[in-house]
Amino acid sequence: MIAAGLEVATQHTLLREFSKRRSRIAVPLYQEREARNRWAAELLRGNAGRTALNLGGGGARHLGKHLGSRWQVHELDVGGDSDTTLDLDRVERLPFADRSFDVCCALDVLEHLEQFHLIVDEMFRVARSMLLISLPNAAVELPVICRNLRYYNDASQNGVYSKFYGLPLTRPTDRHRWWLTFDDIVRFFLWTERVKSCAVEFYVPDDAFSIKRKLLRLVAGERLFLNLCCSSVWVRVVKESG
Repeated sequence: MIAAGLEVATQHTLLREFSKRRSRIAVPLYQEREARNRWAAELLRGNAGRTALNLGGGGARHLGKHLGSRWQVHELDVGGDSDTTLDLDRVERLPFADRSFDVCCALDVLEHLEQFHLIVDEMFRVARSMLLISLPNAAVELPVICRNLRYYNDASQNGVYSKFYGLPLTRPTDRHRWWLTFDDIVRFFLWTERVKSCAVEFYVPDDAFSIKRKLLRLVAGERLFLNLCCSSVWVRVVKESG
């Protein structure tokens, strides 16, 4: 009943509720994995806590490097330089006690997992105070398709227009399991806020940086602009104390 009630509400108020929770102080700005971790570290340093669990960090310890020696970062990934080596799609529970870490991070990770929902629940369980999650908005690829911009970096491993979507010619090593839109991400975490009694804050890049995009925003409206042009959504989930 809770989920159904929220669904009815968000059909009309999704953008309004996002706007209430959108931070305009911190704006994600990065082009690659290490810069993404640098931005996350800057955000985390402004919060209480000194221990973090980083899920799917890529085995390169970027987050710990940018957080500095005051933080202890436990890296979990399927390979690389990790403290715990684990396939997140093959577990029923993370191998940590409740509230083991101040913060639990998943930066562009959950979209790769079939067990998206289970891992979010597990992040909530093992985090003492906060979750930090970033997710890509797959709908930004629709204008790419309309413009016939084809992705040929590795033709056998990706779809015609995309590295992570479509039908590759051979079995891919790196795929997204979820085709997420801006609305999907916002709705899911508004629902999470309701059912888990936490507080959610959103961070999005300022993608209206060109005249063409500013015109699109003006003509199409904020909802369509965010779904077609907002490349990622960051979510800071703060748990209730106690």
